[in-house]
Amino acid sequence: MDSSTRTATPMRAAGPEHMPGGPAKKRFRRAMVHPVWISAATVIAIAGLVLTLIQMNQGEPDAEDLELGAVTMQEPQQIAATRYNVTNPSLRSPAAATVTPIDITLKNNGGLPARINTVEAEVVSAADLDCGRQGGESRVSAEYSLRIPYSEVDGVTDSNVAAGVDFTVQPGSTDRLIVTVGLERESHRPVVLAVKLRLIPDTGPPIEIGPVAVVSPDGVENQIGTLEMMSRVAGIGECAGEQGAKLDEVYGVTSMQSAELDRLRDAFAAVA
Repeated sequence: MDSSTRTATPMRAAGPEHMPGGPAKKRFRRAMVHPVWISAATVIAIAGLVLTLIQMNQGEPDAEDLELGAVTMQEPQQIAATRYNVTNPSLRSPAAATVTPIDITLKNNGGLPARINTVEAEVVSAADLDCGRQGGESRVSAEYSLRIPYSEVDGVTDSNVAAGVDFTVQPGSTDRLIVTVGLERESHRPVVLAVKLRLIPDTGPPIEIGPVAVVSPDGVENQIGTLEMMSRVAGIGECAGEQGAKLDEVYGVTSMQSAELDRLRDAFAAVA
């Protein structure tokens, strides 16, 4: 009986040109190190780096970017205060004090809310002004944002104070922060403070303002009234000249003063 025999086709042995590491692989290696391929790889790597940097820069607007827009002095306003007797501090009663608020405009150019958490005040100079000392034992302690420790004997006893706040400017918007600065306790006479303010944000550098000159409008009114009453008293002109010189020094180190302080300066000049 005829039978067909299937013969398996023998596998072709790999020649030198097909073996790993043979001539084909060498040609491939030479091609890969060709200057054209190296230049192409460099361009691709640079393009990838540029794309990464662009993506990083596109993410930056999401950060907060707070800047100072403007600083002005508002018209005098009244705030809550306590009146007490220096010889018997337990004798206290509710009162009101007049203050000139500092109006600070802030702008957020970024893409995230920017929050101020602290306001700091540094007193760079102080001038206790008084011609014709009057008044009794009554003192006023007003609820300023920043209260400067003060002694009628030693003057300002702590030049640096701070207060915590929670003030947020939304992305792409402008908002105003109102700050009041004054002495912990005040008498009848005006004490002028040259104050530098710092607004401390959660992130980023502080925003610095000033120095600005602040004074109690009540003290200004008292002093102007005293000058008017004593305008013909011997020696009042010399005193007014001395106090005016002190005030000139404050003007020399500050970038902004209130209208009340201008009035007091004019009153000293008129009598001197």
